[in-house]
Formats: sequence, C-alpha cells, structure tokens
Amino acid sequence: MKKFLLIVFIAAINFSLFAAPFQFLKHTITQPNGEVIECFVSGDEFFNWIHDKDGFTIIQASDGYYYYAVQKDSKILPSSYKVNSIKPESLGIEKWIRISNDDYKKRKTRFELPESAKSEGISKAPHTGTLNNIVIYIRFSDDAEITKVRQTYDDMMNSSTNYSLKSYFNEVSYGNLNINSTHYPVCANPTTSNASYQDSHPRSYFRPYNATTNPNGYQTDNEAAQREHQLLYDAVTWINANNPIDAGLNIDGDNDGKVDNVCFMIKGNSDGWSDLLWAHRWVLYTKTININGKRVYDYTFQPENQAIDYVLCHEMFHALGAPDLYHYNENSFSPVGNWDLMESGRGHMGAYMKWKYAGAKWITAIPEITTSGTYTLNPLSSSTNNCYKIASPNSDKEFFILEYRKKDGLFEGYLPGSGLLVYRINPDFDGNADFDNVSVFDEVYIYRPNGTTSYNGSINSAHFSANLSRTSINDATNPSSFLSNGLPGGLDISDITNSDQTISFYVYISSIEMPSNLMASGVSENEINLSWSLNTSNNDVIVAYSTTGIIGSPVKGTSYTVGSTLPGGGTIIYSGNATSFNHTSLSSGTSYTYKIWSKNSSNEFSAGATAIASTSCTSPTLPFNQGFNSNDISPCWTVTTVTVGETQEEPAKITAVQSSQTPSATPYEGTHMIKFNSTYCGAGNVMRLESPFFSTVGKTSVKVSFAWHRDTQWPDYLDNMKIQWSSDGSVWNSGTTYQRYHTAIGWTLQSFDLPTSALGLNGVKVGFLFTSEYGYNCYLDDVKITSITTGVEDNLLENISIYPNPSKGLFTVNLNVDYKSMNILVFDPVGRLVSSSKYSDNQEGNLDLTFLNKGVYILKIEVDGRAINKKVIIE
Repeated sequence: MKKFLLIVFIAAINFSLFAAPFQFLKHTITQPNGEVIECFVSGDEFFNWIHDKDGFTIIQASDGYYYYAVQKDSKILPSSYKVNSIKPESLGIEKWIRISNDDYKKRKTRFELPESAKSEGISKAPHTGTLNNIVIYIRFSDDAEITKVRQTYDDMMNSSTNYSLKSYFNEVSYGNLNINSTHYPVCANPTTSNASYQDSHPRSYFRPYNATTNPNGYQTDNEAAQREHQLLYDAVTWINANNPIDAGLNIDGDNDGKVDNVCFMIKGNSDGWSDLLWAHRWVLYTKTININGKRVYDYTFQPENQAIDYVLCHEMFHALGAPDLYHYNENSFSPVGNWDLMESGRGHMGAYMKWKYAGAKWITAIPEITTSGTYTLNPLSSSTNNCYKIASPNSDKEFFILEYRKKDGLFEGYLPGSGLLVYRINPDFDGNADFDNVSVFDEVYIYRPNGTTSYNGSINSAHFSANLSRTSINDATNPSSFLSNGLPGGLDISDITNSDQTISFYVYISSIEMPSNLMASGVSENEINLSWSLNTSNNDVIVAYSTTGIIGSPVKGTSYTVGSTLPGGGTIIYSGNATSFNHTSLSSGTSYTYKIWSKNSSNEFSAGATAIASTSCTSPTLPFNQGFNSNDISPCWTVTTVTVGETQEEPAKITAVQSSQTPSATPYEGTHMIKFNSTYCGAGNVMRLESPFFSTVGKTSVKVSFAWHRDTQWPDYLDNMKIQWSSDGSVWNSGTTYQRYHTAIGWTLQSFDLPTSALGLNGVKVGFLFTSEYGYNCYLDDVKITSITTGVEDNLLENISIYPNPSKGLFTVNLNVDYKSMNILVFDPVGRLVSSSKYSDNQEGNLDLTFLNKGVYILKIEVDGRAINKKVIIE
C-alpha cells in the first residue's frame, strides 16, 4: 500500500492530523557559498513552500543551492537560475507555483494512521470544567537555551485579560470551559529566562535530506514520523525523570486513559518544504509513554515562530473535536473566512460549530424557525438568544443558521464588521477541508455578495444590516440562498434592521401544504405516467421535469404556465387541479426527474416533492455509439459491483463527469466521460460498466472501439480496465486488458474484435471491467460498436433449427436447406473450441455433447462457405 487509510471525521473524533495555515512567515535560507537570503514560507503541515516577497517559489536542488522553481508535468522543479541571480519576472517564470491538488491529497496520507492504531481512538479533551494543558519545551543538541522568556508563553496561554488560550475559551464557551496551562521543565526565573529538554540529535536530523547540505536528514515519510515520535517520547521520558508533573493535576478530564492535550514547544522557526518542523496536531501512536499513568497520545507541535495566540486556540478547538473550515486544496474559495477561528478568524467560532463540536455544551440547542414572523438576535458573544435554524424547503438535509456578529470586544473586535450572518449547513460532511465542488462540499458556508458555486465573492462583506443597505436574502437576491448543488435553497429573509445591541429580521415560510404521493412510472420507450394527491385544501399544482436531474424552484408571486422554465432549471409540463398526467413523446432509455408544488391564488408555493422514472430501452442496432454526455449514465447502460475491496476515502463508483483530477482530464468528445474513482476507492475494488443487449445475428465481425485515458503516475499501482462480453449478462468472457499507467499521458483510441463465439447471437452485451489498485482514476469515453454484415444469402441460415434445446447433450441440427458440406464448431463460455464435427450432402447433423459439463455453449455452423452462431444449453 502506498497510502494509509483516510479516516473520516465521525462525530467529534478524527484520527488524522489537523491543519493550521500560515502565510508569509519570515524565513532565512543560506546558499552553500554562504550567501544569506531573506524570504518567506507559507502553507500548512501538508504542504508548505518557500517563496520571495513577490510570490516566486524557491526550491533547493540536489547541489544544495536554492533556485527559482518552475512547473513541469505537474511537478515542481528547480530552474537553472539561482535565487537573486536574475529577475524572474523578466524570464516569464510563473509566480505562486505549488503542488497540484492531487499531490496535496497524497501528502495528507503522511499523517494518517495505520489500521493497527485506529482502535486506540483519539484523546478528546473535555468541553466543560477545567482542562489542564501540559506544555513541554524542546531544543536540539546544537541549540542554545530558548531565549524567549517563559512569561511570554505563559501570557499567551494563561492571561485572563489579554488574548490567550485561557481567556479565549472562557469567553467563547460562555464560562463553561477553563483551560489552565502548566509548563515543563519548570523555569526558575520565568520573567528573565526559559528552560527546555535538550535532545541528543541536532536540528538537521529533523529536516529533509539533501545530499549536499543535509545528509543527516530524513528521506521518507515513515522515517520522519519515527524521528518525530522518538523526539517526543524522549522529551516526556526526561520530564518524568527530572521534573515530574504534579500527580494531583487532573490531566485526563474525560477519563479515557489518555492525557487530554500536550503541547510541545520547539526551539527555532518552522522550515519550508518540510512536513516535520511545521506546526501541526497529531497522535503519538508509534510509542507508548505515560504521564502519571495516563498515555500521551494527542499532541500539538509548535515551532517558536508559529506559537501565536489564535493558532494555539485553533489547535485547541481541534483537541475538542472541531475540523478545519478552510479548503486544503487552495482553490481560492473561502467558506467562512475571518468570521470563524477554524479558517482564518481570530474571533469566535460560529454558533453551529459551538453547538456541534463542543458537544452541545456551550450552545445546548439551536431553536428552529418554522413560521413566518419577525425575529431578534443578541450578538453571538451573548450566551442566550444567539442563533436560529431554518430548514431548507428544497432539501431533505441542508439548512440555514442565522447569527448576529457584533464587532467589539477582545476577540470579536477582529471581525470584518457587524451584522447578520447567514450560513448554509450541509450535515453530510464534517468540516470543509476536502471540498472539491464535485462530490465533497462544505459543511459550513457563509453567504456573501457575488458568492456562487463558481465564484468566491466578497467574504468580508458577508454581514447583512440596514446600515449597509443589505436587508434581504432569497433565491433572487445577490447572494441567493443556493444549496451545495447550486439549486435554490428557498430561504426568504427581509427587513433586516440596523446592527445595534440586537438585530431583527423578517422570515417568510410558506404555509401552503405540499401535494402528496407523487408517483412516476415508465410505461414504454417514450411515455412516463405521473400521479399524485392534492393537499387538503385542494390547491392547484404545477409539475416540472428535467433530464439532467436538476430542477429549481418557483419564485413567490410568479405565475408559471406550461413551457415556462424555473430558476435553476426544469420545465413546467402541467399546471392545474388534476391528479395525474401522462408525459409522452419522450426519448427511450432516458431518466426523467419530476417535481411538484402546490400553489394558491396568490402564487405562493409549497415545498416540492420529487420522483424519478426512466423510459424503457430500445435494443440498439449496430452500429451504435455512446458518448455518456449527461450527468447520469444512460439507463440502458448498467453499473455492477463485482468485488468490494479496501475501504478508503470513497466507495468505488463509476460516474459520468465533465472533468476530473488525479489525473487531470476532460472528455475525449462531447461534454462528459466515464470515471472510475480508483484514486480514492482503495485497492481490490472491481466494477463493470455494461452496455445494453444488441444482436450479432448476420454479422461476420463486431468491433468495439473506445477512447481510453492513460497517465504517467503511480507505475506500481496498475489500475486497469478489461473488456468483456456476455450472451446472458451473467457469464462474462474476458478479452484484452488495458492499463491506466503508461509512459505518455493522454487519450488513446483502442479497439477489440469480439470473438467468433460472440457472433450470430440474438443478445450480446459488452462490459468494461474496472479494477482499482489505489493508483489514479481511470477514464473511458466515446464507445462505438460496429459490424460487418453477411450477404443476403447468409440470411438463409436463419432457418436452421436445433432440437431439443436445452437437452442432456444430444442435439439435432437441421438446416432446412440443401447443402454440400457443414462444419459445426463448439465453443465453451470463455471462447475455447471444445468440439468439432463434419457433415456432407444434406446429412442430418446429430451432435453428441454429453461429455461436456452443464452450461451454455456456442455452435458455429459453417455451411458451404457461410457461417452462423447459435446458442445451446446442456442441462
């Protein structure tokens, strides 16, 4: 395995490392010739890089020198220009070069636990009462003592009047959580000095290997983890022996046998291009070391220049169970920005985050608005009446959270402004870190001007208030209340007042009852019948349909007639008081989505009900092709799970997509292509994409051609696709295997000729069997199935009769025409020749196959230069 399992966030427990992003931290590099260069580092523990003030990326080459970086085939490489030797902009060198999102995701696996460690769980600090945070100071063998005095760190953690770990959580928890930090080893004069454990290894031992400048460094992720964990193990061992932690200190507030939190403060600054010497949170799963009988497990690792008050608070909220709310893939989207500690804020985390990830201890419940009216909120800094929930009428899961943020005080004074914040919550996800806007979406998103599913918008202007002339949000405003999939969310808030001691607003919620019992059923290749029940008020209904699966919502006060298009998609096909509708003149083998709403005379609409149905398939005639150019794979094509393998980040699936990453690709033709998610579904997963049945009767050859994508990544993990065929959809015969990995990247055109045993059959289907080895995704597109047809005389062979069929193995083949010579070749289900017989001069074809096993066999009957295939069954 090249990666450990990604562990999903379950409730408030997560087994993988959490991140804290930094930008423009000052950094110094020294060239082998002694030249000192002042620059910067940015990033998080999964990926951090060195750059200059203008954003030109800097990377060290094997000769030890630092060069301006260039990007080639998604890899970051040193150019031929040493830093400061030229002006990089004059040569067209690109700014802000960083690794691809694909490589970023793979780097995350450095911090994920093996299966053997998962059962240990993670220490979860208590959400109420007192949490005793242990702080241990470390320096390396070539370091002098830490020069920043102990009092500076103590103020950062224990001050009750300034911004500190203690004061922050006391306020945001409304006095429910008291965090005390104690420092080790004890320092005799904290106002003038510091004290630390000194390790036996130099700093270079914990930095990446370079053959010229750092031959002592670590060379693999596993080696880095071992060195880090040994360092921490040795530090705790030394503390236990030389400066034991007070046995009366309760360091296990939740009684799980693990220390609630240990913070290791590291002498010196963070590195660039380093996974180890960078602020992070992890678990000590490779070593067992106790403090007063409690295992040290969950910890934070803080180089000196990254020990910042709000960063410590960010990491501590991780210890309490909270996920990151920024995107790990740096895609220019900012879900919550400076409004929440778990992205880039220094004020409170949002009300929803307090409720969910503090175990409903700080905010015990979020009251839900279910009727229209005017509502008022106190600021979030108040412990009462500080938030509301509104369910989306257009989603079974997503909902909205409202809170009032007032820019004042020690922590909320850092806010961009004062006003009402409107959040969209998607409870299918935990945090926002793995957002890809395709299958993974934000758990927490704040609406802001110009924000859409495609544009970030102005997150610092997200607050609503009359002071700012921003007094409403609905499906027609900017921003609209769109859901994760971009469809209208159905929120309707207006009359938002000035931001003052409180803020008020009006919420409209439809009181129109929904219709019920919506049913849709395909009755033919071109017709779907719909039925429903009117609501108890017998209100009229409108019905819309879509072939994309996406239907928007009607807007209050708007009249819709048949043929009207809804905002967000969908076309009205019925408006009136009936309880059924026959949708006709449809395309065969197509999926149709329907949605129905009740409406009153004022054109107020209820929430909608949805149903999906498909028209039946018409068996295609050769030639035919399939470009998979819609969001849904055609109902005439089926996807079958053959083998369930390892469980990784995602379950195995075959989907039609417009584009994809890992590797980056767009369709060979049209708008969509087939994707098998072998990057993230784990090794051993096998799925088959199956065509509809088609006839090969009268065909002398059938060719399957298709576009197959290959790439150059992960040569040891050979994800592949095997072409197959079947005459019954149960027994599959295998053909050529096509590998994903190749020395060249891009689309290739491939073809496969069906064997003779697949010809002359009334029903044949083709399968594309995908196998994941946990490498990169597999892509398929533009499938074409073509044939060569026999002449008119060959059709005379259609009069052949074979009887009895099925039988115990004795068959009679009667041509019902005169002939001179006849050969009968018998093929087993995998296409192997198992028997042959010759006949002449109108001789009756008695065929004895009793020596064969039970099953389906193909007879290739050759008559006077003509041929046809027939199927027989041995019982």
